[in-house]
Amino acid sequence: ALATVLGGCATLKARPDVPLAADEGYVVMSVNCATSNIRLITIFSSGTRSTSPLADLRGEFEFGCRAGLAAIRAKAGRHYVGYLTEHGYGYVGAVSEDEALTFDVRAGETTYIGEVVVSGLFDRLHSRPTWISVRDREAESLRLLQQTQPWLLARHPFHTRLATPAPGAPSA
Repeated sequence: ALATVLGGCATLKARPDVPLAADEGYVVMSVNCATSNIRLITIFSSGTRSTSPLADLRGEFEFGCRAGLAAIRAKAGRHYVGYLTEHGYGYVGAVSEDEALTFDVRAGETTYIGEVVVSGLFDRLHSRPTWISVRDREAESLRLLQQTQPWLLARHPFHTRLATPAPGAPSA
C-alpha cells in the first residue's frame, strides 16, 4: 500500500522511484469509520469472492480507518470493499461483491474515489446494518496531493470517479 497523509496520521507515501506496471494505476482514497466499530477494510478485485474460505488471503490491500489520504497501486479494473474488520476481537464481516461499494482503476491514471464512509455497528451474532458509502472530498484531497506528491499528478493524469456506494447505503 502506498499512502499520503491526511489529518495528521503518518502513513506510507507512493514512491516516485517505483514505476507502475502497464496494467496498474493509482487509487486515491481515505476511510472514515467514526460512527462505526470497524477499524479496517479489505479491498478485493472484481470476481474474487470475499465470502469463500481463505478469502482473506486473496484481498488486494487492507486500509485502516485512520490511515489518512492514500495513493495505492492497484491493478486496472473493478474493485470492491469485501471485508470489514471490527475493533476488539477482530471479527471479520464479509461483504459479497453485489452488496459492496465498488470502484474502477484505470491503467496509468490516478483515480480519486472519495472518502469511504463506514457507519453502523458490525455484530457477527446479530443482523445489525453496517453501511458503506462515499463522500466527495476532492478539493482538499487534490490540494494535499499537490503539496505532498506533485510528481504523482505530473506523471499520471488525475480523474475523479467516485466509488459507487453499497446498495441501500445512506448518502454520506
